[in-house]
Amino acid sequence: MQRITYMGEQVWPKPRQSRNSAGQYKRGSAMAKVLATIALVVFAFVGSYFLFGAAGQQMADATVDWIADQIAPTVHAENYVDPKALAKSMLGKSIDGLKDAVVADIEQCESQGDYGIIVFDSNNEASIAGMQFQRKTVIHYVEKFEGKTITRQDAIEVAVHKETARALAKRIIFEEDAWQGKDGAWHGSWANWLNCSKDLNVRARVDAIKSLSI
Repeated sequence: MQRITYMGEQVWPKPRQSRNSAGQYKRGSAMAKVLATIALVVFAFVGSYFLFGAAGQQMADATVDWIADQIAPTVHAENYVDPKALAKSMLGKSIDGLKDAVVADIEQCESQGDYGIIVFDSNNEASIAGMQFQRKTVIHYVEKFEGKTITRQDAIEVAVHKETARALAKRIIFEEDAWQGKDGAWHGSWANWLNCSKDLNVRARVDAIKSLSI
């Protein structure tokens, strides 16, 4: 029978559970426990941010060091990778998932994920599809991030496709800092979706995720 192994452990077909010397079934692999723990640490950190404020780069570095310490015993000599490098990779993927969750929450608030919806604002400007982008907004940010000018039709194409709309929204939220005008109003980043961002506490969530970046 063909078998698939990973780091010396058979992963397919899944082997039957065996008992230890005490007659108890063995628990899951060490790596599985590590991955579950890492996920809990990342989400617990982001949650604590809302209560205690920005933790900054030092806590992000400490988190990486802690993850590396947990990974190190599971790394076999014949398949050696640097535990700290692997920790950074794992934490980076977890952070990316948190960013995607922010975008998905805004999308749900704005349109319930409906990419066929068009809403005309009081200025008679269309807000288009799931992320409710206006054409001028798409044109502005494509030029800012990619250095190219697109047409209004191109902007519609970006807005009506879930993948491109979400990708652009993610860059806007996490690569641009929001700022306050003299009138106290917020602009840029998450403030492009101001009402939903207030309802979803997006500002605090974005600050927490940015503080985890490595």
